[in-house]
Formats: sequence, C-alpha cells, structure tokens
Amino acid sequence: MKITDIVKAKGSRYTVFVDDEYWYILDLEIIMANALKISTEVDEDFLEDIMMQAERRKARERAYYLLGYRDHSKKELYDKLLKSARPEIAMDIINMVEEQGLLNDEDYAGKLARYYMLSKKWGAKKAYYEMLKRGIDKELILSAIDECDVDFTEQIKAIIDKKYYDCLEDYKGKQKLIAALMRLGYSYDDIKTAISEYN
Repeated sequence: MKITDIVKAKGSRYTVFVDDEYWYILDLEIIMANALKISTEVDEDFLEDIMMQAERRKARERAYYLLGYRDHSKKELYDKLLKSARPEIAMDIINMVEEQGLLNDEDYAGKLARYYMLSKKWGAKKAYYEMLKRGIDKELILSAIDECDVDFTEQIKAIIDKKYYDCLEDYKGKQKLIAALMRLGYSYDDIKTAISEYN
C-alpha cells in the first residue's frame, strides 16, 4: 500500500488517499511529524498508528477548547472526550491536562460550592446534588461545602427579607415559603429556625 494523494481540505487539514481511495483527514502537524508524502509506502500497523496520533491530537484540542470555555470535573471532561475518542486516548488526555494544572476536581468543587451557596444562595442539599451531577467525588463535595462555612439560618432570613416577606402573614403563605426554600436545598430544621428567628 502507498499514499497516492494528499489534498488540502480546510484550514490546516488534508485529505489523505491510500491506493487511490479516501483514507483519513489529517492535520498538517501529523503529516509533517510522520514525513507523509505521495508515494510513501505504508502498512496497516503504520496507518493505525497515524490514526491514533490524529485522534489523540483531536482529543487534546477538544479538551483545551472545553477547558477554555469553563472548568470541568475529570468525569465531565472524560465523558465529552469519549464522544469522539477511544477510552484510552480520552484517559491519556485527562492525565495530561491534569498534570498541566488545567484540571483539578478539588479546586473545581470549591469554586462550584462558593458559586452555588454564596452567589446563588442555594442550600447545601441542592449544591451537593448539582455537584454530584458534574461527576465530582462525594468526599470532595462535602469538604467544599463545609469550607464555605455558610450560616444557613442567616442566609434564609436574607432570602425571606428580599423575596418572601409577604409569605409570613398566613399559614398558606408559610407553606409556600417552606416549599420554595426546600427547593433551594435548605433543610427543614434550618428553615424552621430561620422563620422562628425572623418572626
């Protein structure tokens, strides 16, 4: 087998033909690194190796793009890379970006906990489940929540003051308030204490 044509596709990508048939689209970086040119003799093992290099490069660029957009947990990033890369390549890229300091579940958990609980004013329960959905380890989540050191009673009172003051006037209003605060992830005990102190 041999490479019979290399045709420019888009940007720095080229379509490679082997024995006059379409084989793969490669970035110029891969072509140059492997000294590929028309008439280069190839075999199945060599082509498989080139394909792995191309897939790895694509996964690496995808990871950089996703991490440039926002932070991710290891599991989030791995799951996204799996859509276009083999598991072993996805894991290699995860390890690489982690070593580069671009991926850190502990830091990410801390940022999310502060965002959910201090900025969005969520209770611990809702923050916990949202962080769990992002693939963060349970222990890291609990530690991050604990480090936020939120006084939930005071936070609930501030929420009542801002949004639910009128709900305290009757039983129906109180039930509506309790339901709303529980949806925000506050515990019933904290809600009861906050309402009692507010009154």
